[in-house]
Amino acid sequence: MGAENRDFSTVGVVGAGAWGTTLAHLLAEKGLSVRLWAHEVEVVETIARKQENVLFLPGVKLSAGIQATHSLAEAVDGRDFLVFAVPSQVARPVLE
Repeated sequence: MGAENRDFSTVGVVGAGAWGTTLAHLLAEKGLSVRLWAHEVEVVETIARKQENVLFLPGVKLSAGIQATHSLAEAVDGRDFLVFAVPSQVARPVLE
């Protein structure tokens, strides 16, 4: 996906497990501004401090283009598109 073909530049990723964090990392590596929502405060803090999700994706240095947040509203507000990557057992309460 080249920048010339892109109609979006901002992404919200809801869910910072291994899958959501990996998707956020890949999108940020493509040059997108990514806000990643994590339910766990410690995940937000370690991503901000170490650029690593030590709980769900240890050993992977994350792109600097990822901004982790514990606020779902902040993660999705003003984003061009969203990625929903939470486990199925918590999908309903997160969507509500």
